[in-house]
Amino acid sequence: MKNPVAEGQIHWFIDGQDKGAGDSYTVTKATKSFALQVKYLKDGKALDESEIENVNVKTGFFAKLTAFFRSIFGKLPKVVQGFLNSGDDLKNAVNKHFSNKL
Repeated sequence: MKNPVAEGQIHWFIDGQDKGAGDSYTVTKATKSFALQVKYLKDGKALDESEIENVNVKTGFFAKLTAFFRSIFGKLPKVVQGFLNSGDDLKNAVNKHFSNKL
């Protein structure tokens, strides 16, 4: 049997709704807090899924002012979601993750 894991897709879920497949997903202009989850799907069935990450979005004046100054000095936080090991891209990491379970 060929590697069945390679045929699956990575899907991104925001507040429980499937927002599409791909190696990455970018949320632009977030105006409210949301829950993020990543699922690895094959034929509509979840082979594996991440924990639900709650993202708090602060849009008040003071939060925006603080973020502006942090961006000037390169101090804004970055969030990476996935099954990453150093040097692996997401698909290779997912394939490695599932091949250990087969």
